[in-house]
Amino acid sequence: MAQELGDQHDSRSPRMPSEGHRQSQAELFEDSIEDVMRQNKLMISKAKAMGINTKSSEDLLEVANTSFTEKLWDFAYQQAMGCRDNCIDLISKKITSLATKSNEDG
Repeated sequence: MAQELGDQHDSRSPRMPSEGHRQSQAELFEDSIEDVMRQNKLMISKAKAMGINTKSSEDLLEVANTSFTEKLWDFAYQQAMGCRDNCIDLISKKITSLATKSNEDG
């Protein structure tokens, strides 16, 4: 009898996450995408203040926002990260350009 009960409930069998657990995971993922998009908006505004053309980053952010609204989480995250990388690259190029110009002048 005890063996039968042990066979029916194998503690090694994988458990499916509860509905509430899956929902909280989805909410965390949504929150992380929103955080990246907020950071992107800040970087874009700082880049603009440095005189950088941010059109490419703004386009990526717009696609990320649209995808997010349509609940296309993977694509929204890809585009948000692409925007982030693009913006960092633009700012890095500007800083390198300013440093090079400063060294040539000095």
